[in-house]
Amino acid sequence: MPVATARWLSRLSLAGLGMAPLIALRGHFNADELLSPVQSTISAYAAMDPLGLVEIAIYLSAFACLTLLGAMFAARIPVGGVLTTTLTIGGLGFLVAAVIPTVEVGTPMTTEGLIHRYASVSACAALLIASLLLVRLADRQNWHEIRIPLLITTWISSVSGVAVVYAMFFGDRVFIGLYERILCAALLGTLLVVSVHISRLPVTAERDVALAL
Repeated sequence: MPVATARWLSRLSLAGLGMAPLIALRGHFNADELLSPVQSTISAYAAMDPLGLVEIAIYLSAFACLTLLGAMFAARIPVGGVLTTTLTIGGLGFLVAAVIPTVEVGTPMTTEGLIHRYASVSACAALLIASLLLVRLADRQNWHEIRIPLLITTWISSVSGVAVVYAMFFGDRVFIGLYERILCAALLGTLLVVSVHISRLPVTAERDVALAL
């Protein structure tokens, strides 16, 4: 039963998307005094606490992203090659970033740190593109009930993504932690909206799932 499988996978994705920000938030408490949620990146928090809560949250984000992609395939949603690629890069990018942490604050950059940086950047950039594609998919599939929420989260992620790039290359990294957290929250919000939609698919819609969406 493809729809039943899609609903089950989407609920797994929902669990990951719901737990990841809560666990990451908890990991910010009692963190190193050198860190600031406004100025320090999420990766910096993970690096200062190996195998800690923030790192676990990154693993959960990767799991949720890849599981959602599986749910979309199971629901026979016409995902397309580019959307499939971006969601895959997003999930795998977060996974690599969790496995290979960046360097601790105040220490020289290493090869592992660069791998983590590019994996994180690739994941966020890919998911930002995926967000734009999901808005287009919502138009094609007549997902009226989630089109506006997708537009909102996509606009927020787009603006915050530009802010992250500006802070990184032109703004001396001022407020980069704040911008990054808004970006990640918006990206996960986009995935959350789609996961909720798939989790509510009627099991009786086996004949033509695409139209039922």
